[in-house]
Amino acid sequence: MSKQHKAIAVDLITLTSESGLIGFDKPVKCSTFEEADKWLRRIACDAPKGGCYDKTWFAVTLCNGKKYEGRIDIHHIDEKQETSTGRLMLLDHMRDNLMYSLRMVKENPGYAAYTNLDATKFWTKQVLAHAKCA
Repeated sequence: MSKQHKAIAVDLITLTSESGLIGFDKPVKCSTFEEADKWLRRIACDAPKGGCYDKTWFAVTLCNGKKYEGRIDIHHIDEKQETSTGRLMLLDHMRDNLMYSLRMVKENPGYAAYTNLDATKFWTKQVLAHAKCA
């Protein structure tokens, strides 16, 4: 892997459940994607069934200070998750959203006004590099 595609280490991942399943008063703090995924699976065990989901906010901060924030909708552990793989993994979720943004910019140049293309490209490289390291 070339230097420009090497993953920058994660400093902190925070998770906050909108419904209070975890982190309602304080966010849960994780130091790796694997640790965050364990918390996501824990939320999924208590998430509602039948098409409902738990809205969980997350923030990934790299050691260089760059931050990515978003929301992941977590379905019950026995149901398919909203990622292209169907798995409940934060990297899968981030990759899907970033790839969607890049595809939208390519297909509709006007979409670029709604996204920070440089940041999207940076984070896409980071997510892909982290996925290869895992």
